[in-house]
Parts: sequence; C-alpha cells; structure tokens
Amino acid sequence: MTIQVRELARTDWKRFFSLNETSPQGSVFCTESWVDTVSGVLHRKQEPKIYIAEKNGEILAGCLVMANLERRTSFRDLPFTPYTGVIMDHAVSDLNLIRAIENAFIDTLIKPHSFQLKLSPDYLDPRQFLWKRVNLNPLWTFRITKDHWQRHREKIKTEKCIDQVEPQTVCQSNDAALLQSLWRMTYTPRDSTLSDRFLAHAIKCQWARFYICRDVSGEPCCGMLYLRYRNIGYGCATFHNGKIGREYDRLRFHVLDTELNGQIDVFDWCGANVPSRNTYKADFMPLLTPYYQLVHGTGSPDLGWLVSQRAKLGVLLKKVGLRK
Repeated sequence: MTIQVRELARTDWKRFFSLNETSPQGSVFCTESWVDTVSGVLHRKQEPKIYIAEKNGEILAGCLVMANLERRTSFRDLPFTPYTGVIMDHAVSDLNLIRAIENAFIDTLIKPHSFQLKLSPDYLDPRQFLWKRVNLNPLWTFRITKDHWQRHREKIKTEKCIDQVEPQTVCQSNDAALLQSLWRMTYTPRDSTLSDRFLAHAIKCQWARFYICRDVSGEPCCGMLYLRYRNIGYGCATFHNGKIGREYDRLRFHVLDTELNGQIDVFDWCGANVPSRNTYKADFMPLLTPYYQLVHGTGSPDLGWLVSQRAKLGVLLKKVGLRK
C-alpha cells in the first residue's frame, strides 16, 4: 500500500502529539500545550491543522500548519513559533522510506497549495524538497550543548564580569502582572495587543518557565520566557524595562548555567536571523545551526530570479532605445 497524506481529525490529534514525544525532529512547538497557547492568539479566520503520512493505518510522519479559512489553499507557520516542520516517527530510518514520505507531502500538501513552513534544526537532510522544486530558504539559530557550555563557561563568565549570582537576583516567577508590565515595555504599541494575548496564554503553557532578574534596588528589570521539553531548552523571548545593564548578562548566564547543568543537553536561542538581536546571543559563544523554511506558491520569487529578470529588462530597453 502506498503512503497517503491526509488531514488528521481533531479528535485524533493525540496521535500526532504522541508521535512528537519520540520523534527525532519533535519539539515543544508540536505539543498540545503549545498548540493551545498559539490558538489563543489566532485570528478567527485562522486555525491550526495537522496532516499525517500513513501506511496501512500507521502514522509515519506528521506536519503541523496554520490554515487560512478564507483561502483554503494557503498554509503558513504558526505565529510566535520558531519552527514546527515535518516530524518523522523515530522508527523511520530507511532512506527510501524517508524520501517516499517527503514526496507524499510534496505532491499532496505542498505543491497544490500556497505553502510556507519552517523545518526543525533537527531535520538534517531536506534536499528532497529542493530536488522536487520546493524553495528552501536558509535560516539560522544559535544552540549551546552541555559539553560546549562546560568548555566555555569560565571564559564567558570572565568576559561578562559575572560574579556569583545571588538567588534573589535571578529567580523564576509566574507573577502575571509583573510579566505583563515588563513585556509591554519591550514590545511596540503596534504588536502589544497580540503580544499581551500570547503572554497570557504562554503563562499557562505546561512547558513554560519565566525567569526574572532584579537590579541593585531590587526592582525587576528583565526577564526570559523559557521552555523546556525533553532534553532541549528554548530561550523563546526576552523582555526588559529599557534600563538594563549587567543584569541582562546575569539573567542569561544564570538561565544557561542552571539549565545546562540540569536536565537539558541542548539550549536553543530560537533564532539568529535578526541583526539587532544577534549580538547579545553571540556573546555567549553558541554554535551557529542552520534550519530551513519550505516555501511554495507564495507569490514571492527568489532574489536570483528577480536579478535575472532585471538584467533581461535592461537588454530589452536598450534594444528599443529607451536606455543608453
């Protein structure tokens, strides 16, 4: 029997979440708790959908996307979500089977639609999508492994002039009012309403933790939304009151040191694609890690195509005498 791709009924979503628990590409962003968090900020004309690839009734892989209910042929990444992607069952290791699963998603879900989805950094070989003429946009994130942190911890501590962090300086907090106040100081009025709604739901997320750092006067000055799932920690968002100094470094050092000396093996900064946010992450000597976004039929031609068309237009204008 061939591999079939179909939408998974909402009543069966538990099967996808169970797949995510053991998938090599599984992440906190494909958990039921995170889907509930993001669903709270979706527009009423948007909703999450799950598609699966199955054979003989057995789920081999799954894909979590956001559907546009007005344009039923349009699928996008979930908001506030670094990546979800295609996740495979942990028992799927044969290369021919993997290629067959990818082809099934390409032919059934991706190519017939306007499609945009970021794969997990743990999806190590996405070349089949490229070979089947699905655009692959390269993206990057910073990751720090437990071993890498142990090798560079003292150097980072010295360069950042970080003394022993007192327990009362950095701590976990679920004070909703405090978190909201710091959050609103960080995000612009244009996106503050949506961000407020997201934070309100994120506080309830099963995997979420919030770290707060206080300044010398004891006032909270910065914080981090941190997610922990399986053996990976995610620095999902940071926020501050605009008057931070060394406290920001203390916060990040404390979170990294606490978590990488604890239950996780990898810390993911959830992106290294915005120049203004790149430097403060790079200061902690992370490993630059690529991941990819699948793009098809979005109406956005790639840069190489635009350059070639511009050159052709220039030649044409010269021929007709409109350009010297």
